[in-house]
Formats: sequence, C-alpha cells, structure tokens
Amino acid sequence: MADVLLSSDWNKGWSLWYEFDDENKQKKQEQFMSFLSKWDNVIKQFGEEIFKMDEVGIKFIPKDTEIHIPEDLPNVLANLFQSDYGEDRGFSLGIEPLPKEFYHDLYELFKDKNGEVDHGEAWSITVSGLRIEGYGNCQIYFEDGGLLWTVTWYEEN
Repeated sequence: MADVLLSSDWNKGWSLWYEFDDENKQKKQEQFMSFLSKWDNVIKQFGEEIFKMDEVGIKFIPKDTEIHIPEDLPNVLANLFQSDYGEDRGFSLGIEPLPKEFYHDLYELFKDKNGEVDHGEAWSITVSGLRIEGYGNCQIYFEDGGLLWTVTWYEEN
C-alpha cells in the first residue's frame, strides 16, 4: 500500500468549469490563452490536454482518480493537492505545492461574475495509507490562493 493514497469517485473526479456569457466571452478567452502561456511549464506536466476551451466555456478535467504517494511521484496533480490554504488539513503529502500565484491565476480564470468558482460539489478525496491510522474523507474547496480542506477521520475496522 502507498504511504498516502488520494482517491476520488471516478464519476465526479476533480474538475472546474466556467461557462461563457456574452458580456465576457472574449475577455475570458484572452485570459485563458494568457494563463496557458504563463503556466506552460506546469500545464505540460499534467499531460493530456486537461485545460480545454470551446465555444461553451473553459474546463479543467484531470484524468487521474487515484494518486499513490510516493509511487506516482512526481505527479503535478499531487503537487496541486499539497496546497492547504486553511492550514488545518492535519497531514502533508511530503512534496511542494504549486506556486500560490498558480492557484490565484487558476481561480481568476474560473471565477464567475459573482466572484465564485463553480466546481459543483466540493472535490472529494479519501486519504489512506501506511502512515495514516484509519482513513480520512476530505472535502476540498477551491479558493483564491489555494485549496481549503475539511477532513473527517475514521478508524479502520
């Protein structure tokens, strides 16, 4: 078993989306192209085109639904999840998070006219592993500057 295993329901996964409206479509398209250019070195690490733009909007859809740490490292999605904006997650993945500016720029790209990022329900992850007693069910909320975690810990039966 991995030291740490992050897993998600494959139906829900970890995604963000932004649907264009007429008044901001061009601005968001330009912002998307600027984001891709600025963070090209990080985006390439994600592999297949997980940042997509079409006539409807912008999408961030990672393919992975499980990350085994340390076996799957390096893994940029693990780096994404290392962020602990509220600093109360209670565990570390033992790797560096992406730069805070990346989270800010990603938030700006996906925020709507009300200043919120719509990712449906919170991202959901189960954390387990050799160095974790029991397991944790985590809800992750995307905030300007990082990821805000709430974790409920359970003892293994």
